[in-house]
Amino acid sequence: MDLLRRDRKRPPPGTESPIATGIFLARLCHDEFIPADAGYEGGEFTVPVVTFDGKRLELNMDGSAGGWALVGILSESDEPIEGYKIEQCDTIRGNSVKKAVTWQGNSDVSKLTGKLVKLHFVIQSMKIFAFQFVCRVDIK
Repeated sequence: MDLLRRDRKRPPPGTESPIATGIFLARLCHDEFIPADAGYEGGEFTVPVVTFDGKRLELNMDGSAGGWALVGILSESDEPIEGYKIEQCDTIRGNSVKKAVTWQGNSDVSKLTGKLVKLHFVIQSMKIFAFQFVCRVDIK
């Protein structure tokens, strides 16, 4: 999202300075508006039922203040799904717009494609702006 502003300032009375003007552009990153966020005391939340088509879950997040996150995938009836339990999640740290979530080193969620699931987040000193399921896998 781009915000455009025109600014015009008059010089203080009695000065010979020209009128200061300018056009300013502020660019906001996609999906970085209102995060789910927790301070040092931590917090948790569950996303309502979703269905997806994809191979991996990516987060747009900011844990640059030493924060961390864990994500578990639950069934529609709130049962943890084996292989995607919160205690199997590798700790997520840092600041990224596409951080892959892994469970014991595995990021593949394709076996859950088309199923009704919920995402359960446990976070500390972390902001979660968005999540997405992606079909591509980046090659390094």
